[in-house]
Amino acid sequence: MSDEDVPVSKQSVGENAVTNEKVVVVALPVQEEREAVVSLLEEMGLQVHLLTSGKQALITLEDIVCDCLVMDMQLGDMHAWELLGGLREIVDLRRLPVIVITNEQSPIPLNNVIPLVRPFAVARLKTLLNRIL
Repeated sequence: MSDEDVPVSKQSVGENAVTNEKVVVVALPVQEEREAVVSLLEEMGLQVHLLTSGKQALITLEDIVCDCLVMDMQLGDMHAWELLGGLREIVDLRRLPVIVITNEQSPIPLNNVIPLVRPFAVARLKTLLNRIL
């Protein structure tokens, strides 16, 4: 087989150049949604830290360098507003881009927080991540 016959992976031609090796923390309590989101993020070449609670998210975000947080509006142990408030108390995380998955159409009045209303297409999440990262 010659070099011309070897298939070129999407990643090698730069499709994931913007997102490759970036770090995203995912805090989603619903397993099916979590699996779909993680699958997309890994496909995009992102490093994923998967969590199920707000407390875990705050601890993890203090310990790592993160490029984005994808979270549910209602985590098992706290509401998104509590987690976002905790992020605002940590100087290095005040400008962290956050995608909040929610059931409500109401806007979130914070500059770096983007609501993603259910049901949502995975393609919409991918578009948001490409824009943020």
